Amino acid sequence: AIGVANRPGMTYNPLFLHGGVGLGKTHLLHSIGHHIRENHKRLRVQCITTEAFINQIVDSLKNKSIDKLKRFYRSSVDVLLVDDIQFLQNRTNFEEEFANTFETLINQHKQIVITCDKPPTQLKLSERMVARMEWGLVAHIGVPDIETRVAILQAKAEQKGLVIPSTMAFRIAELIHNIRQLEGALNRLSAHS
Repeated sequence: AIGVANRPGMTYNPLFLHGGVGLGKTHLLHSIGHHIRENHKRLRVQCITTEAFINQIVDSLKNKSIDKLKRFYRSSVDVLLVDDIQFLQNRTNFEEEFANTFETLINQHKQIVITCDKPPTQLKLSERMVARMEWGLVAHIGVPDIETRVAILQAKAEQKGLVIPSTMAFRIAELIHNIRQLEGALNRLSAHS
């Protein structure tokens, strides 16, 4: 992620991040985008969910402005950040449009970062699309170890002005592996205290 953020289009292109729910894929995707916007001001960054991309295509088809949408993505975007690509499965026409946009951007050395809940090979997408997503770097985001979960929990608690004894933080981190659920547990603990 740091390599992509520092040198967009030059390393790990595309970058495909996959892992379970609540492990920070979207957070990392947004961090890459923010870093690029701060440090590469001339680059145009577009962050979109797959669902929003599909909705844009549908609206463009209704309004007979699909060419305008294609021009936008293929010539006005330097960094494309796509969240939850798994929603492209079983949508052949939308997949085709995404594949064409993807290929155009890669050929222009534009950066693409994609998040998903599973690796490309497990997606129900065309072989062409899977192969394209594997061109760069496929990186798995796993469940953080217990020490990392405790550190996250304590940092979040500190931000809320809470002090959690280490034994309690370790117990919570033993029971909860998902970071989003960890934050929810902290919110409940804060409310009860």
